[in-house]
Amino acid sequence: MEEHPVEPGALAVGVRFRPSGRIYDFDPGPLLLVRDDRVLVETERGPALGTVVVPAHLRPATRALQRVIKKADSRDLAREDQNLQRERQHYRTALELVRGRNLAIKLIKAESAFDASKVTFFFAGEERVDLRDLGRELGELLRTRVEMKQIGARDETKVTGGVGPCGRELCCSS
Repeated sequence: MEEHPVEPGALAVGVRFRPSGRIYDFDPGPLLLVRDDRVLVETERGPALGTVVVPAHLRPATRALQRVIKKADSRDLAREDQNLQRERQHYRTALELVRGRNLAIKLIKAESAFDASKVTFFFAGEERVDLRDLGRELGELLRTRVEMKQIGARDETKVTGGVGPCGRELCCSS
C-alpha cells in the first residue's frame, strides 16, 4: 500500500460580495482579518469590495487563490457609495431608453464595477431579446463599457428579494 504525502493547507478567508451571494475563498496574505471586515480583493472582473464572512482557516491547497489586496479604508467605502449612486442613475437612464423603445423586457438592476470601468444591466424577458443596439446607445450615453445580461425568474427574485406565501424571505434570495 502506497502512502501519498499530505499537501500542506493554504490559509484562506471567506468573502461575500452580496448579502445573499456565494462565499469565495481568498488568500489573506499577511493581513489579520476577522469576520465583518470590509476588504478589497482582486477578482477576474477586476477589483471588488467584499465582506469577510469566514475568518482565516486552513483549506486544502488544491489551487492558487486570488489575494486580498487590502482592508477597505474610508476612500474605498466612499467610492462604493459613489458607485451605488451611479448605479441608480444608470438604471433610470436605461429604464427611460427601454420604455422609449417599447421593448418587451423588464430591467432588473444596474451593477457598476468598483473601478467604474463597466456597467452591467440585468434584465428579464419572456424570450431571447437582441439588445446590442440598446447596449451601444447606453455605452455612448454613459461613456463606459456596457454589458447586458438576461436572467431568469429565480435570478430575478434573488436580485430583487421577496417574501413567499409562508411569510418568510424567499429561499432563492437568502
